[in-house]
Amino acid sequence: VINIITKHSSETQGSLVSTHYGTEHLGQSISGRYGSKLDDSTFYRTYAKYLQKGNTPLTNGSETNTEWFQYRTGFRIDREEVGDDNKYNLQGDIYYSDKNRRTQAISLTPVTTQHEDDNSGGNIQGKWSHKFDNDSESVFQAYYENTRRDHILFDRKIDTVDLDFQHTWDINDRNRLTWGTGYRFIKAT
Repeated sequence: VINIITKHSSETQGSLVSTHYGTEHLGQSISGRYGSKLDDSTFYRTYAKYLQKGNTPLTNGSETNTEWFQYRTGFRIDREEVGDDNKYNLQGDIYYSDKNRRTQAISLTPVTTQHEDDNSGGNIQGKWSHKFDNDSESVFQAYYENTRRDHILFDRKIDTVDLDFQHTWDINDRNRLTWGTGYRFIKAT
């Protein structure tokens, strides 16, 4: 089970810049984040990251041509009015990576080729939560993702649409009931 918890954008206000540097295959990275508010109920943050790794050395001391890099940027917006029963969230990311890969074809005489492996994509997610007076809450979430991979053996494009609805309410002091429905569509070409 993987559980990724992201902070509300009101908790990441101001600027943050971080970097690390390592020799050769340890890589380098730099990232920046900025958060602020649009009004007293609406907060946002944006970020950008760059990561680069060098060639991985072999045990005999020679190097492989396996360097790669990745760019990633995104945003998050949260809106929650005091006394209001609605919460809104919108977030999205885009990325691009370029990796040098070694691929060995299986044949009578193995052939190893060096090639680039490009990955790119993006996603956007919207979420609306509504709290009712009778200790119940509903959550609706919509998500779209586009992924592309250009590889020497295959090129692939994947589009994913995911819709999810849940409703939870207190049956009594000790029990809660949750029901919902979801729809996922994946198209790979």
